[in-house]
Amino acid sequence: MNTSLVLTLDMRRAKKDGTYPVIIRISHYNRSTSITTGVSVPEKDWDFDKKVIRKTYMGNNFSNTAE
Repeated sequence: MNTSLVLTLDMRRAKKDGTYPVIIRISHYNRSTSITTGVSVPEKDWDFDKKVIRKTYMGNNFSNTAE
């Protein structure tokens, strides 16, 4: 099966408070869709390499562990 899941920051849609929504991108057999997580963070608090919210983010009340 050719399925992939990617957690990413949706830079296309900035909110009025300057944050961006965190979305899950699902791809399966060359078709993709996005699912919103309901979480929004500022760009400076997103780690683009690791694809997680930085621990310095004040609203980080959840775990970044995906292990």
